[in-house]
Amino acid sequence: MIIDLDGTLIDSLKDLVVAVNLTLKKLGYPTRNNLFIQNAVGNGARELLATCLPGNQVADDQSYELFISYYNSNCNKYTKIYPGVIDFLKKTTHLKKAILTNKPIAPTMKIIRSLQLDHFFDLVYGGDSFPHRKPHPIGLKTILQSFNILASQSMMIGDGFQDIRAARAIGMDSIAIVNRIGGKTELLQEMPTYVVKNFHEISAMFSRSI
Repeated sequence: MIIDLDGTLIDSLKDLVVAVNLTLKKLGYPTRNNLFIQNAVGNGARELLATCLPGNQVADDQSYELFISYYNSNCNKYTKIYPGVIDFLKKTTHLKKAILTNKPIAPTMKIIRSLQLDHFFDLVYGGDSFPHRKPHPIGLKTILQSFNILASQSMMIGDGFQDIRAARAIGMDSIAIVNRIGGKTELLQEMPTYVVKNFHEISAMFSRSI
C-alpha cells in the first residue's frame, strides 16, 4: 500500500491556511480564503505558495523559506487523522506500507510522528525526496524497487489527481478518496480503479479480501 498524506490520511488544511496567510501578511500581500488555498494544495509547498501569491509575484527562495518556517513551526497544531485511518492501518499490519506525499519531508515526518502514525509505515517519502513530485511516477517506482514487488502487487491510495495519474502511469491499481482536499472532477477524470468516501469503506474492501 502506497498512501498519500494530506487529504488522505490527515486533515491538514487549517494548518496550511494559517501558514500561507502568515506568509502573505508578512510579505505585505492580501490573504487568501480557505477554499482558494484548498484548491492550491497537492503539487508541493512551493507550488502552493506560488499559487497563493499575487499574480505578478513569484515564489522565490526567500518567500518560500519564510513559508516553510511558518509551516514547520505550526504544521501539527490543528492537523488531525481522518476517521477510520487508524482502524485500517491496524487491520492491515500484514501489508507493507509507504507514504508518498508532495509535502516536504521535514514537516511530513514531524506530523506523522506527532500523530503516532510513523510506526505503521516502512518507508516515507516527501515532495523533496526525488527530482520530481507526483504525478511523476519516480516515487512509486522507487518504493516498488525497495519492496521488490511489481506494480500489479501494489495499490495507491490518494485524494488528488496526482496520486491516481502516477499510479496509472505504471499500471498500478488505485483507490480515490473523494470530497477531501483534491478536486473531485479532476480526480475522477484519472479513472481510479476504486472510488470511496473514507477509510471505513477501504477497510471493508480489505476485510472482504482477507
